[in-house]
Amino acid sequence: MPGLGCSTISFRHRSLAEALAIIGELGFDGIDLGGLPGVCAHVPSPLGGDPAELDGIVRIVAESGLPAWAINVDPGPLNAPDRRDLLDEGRRLVGLAERLGAAMIVPCGAQGREPFTDERTDLDD
Repeated sequence: MPGLGCSTISFRHRSLAEALAIIGELGFDGIDLGGLPGVCAHVPSPLGGDPAELDGIVRIVAESGLPAWAINVDPGPLNAPDRRDLLDEGRRLVGLAERLGAAMIVPCGAQGREPFTDERTDLDD
């Protein structure tokens, strides 16, 4: 059974490489890789875009020697009526998790609290 892990969100004001170095020096056995808009940018949100950026994340994590057990990210509004963007982002996240060997994606949902339709309808769905 694995030992104790640490989230890179704990070191959100540091670069990913520096956060991982500190986590490793503290003796943790694995990480939860964070990417929450306005909180932690160790994983960009949305992922889309630049494959070189994702290659860099995978390389930095691999060089740290710490396994990524989970990715803690914001894939966008989970309950939005149009699922297309969520599915596209979800597929990109699954691909990143696969490349990192992460067993879990922890979606935080959405940063906003505005209802999609209205609060009652959203809660009823």
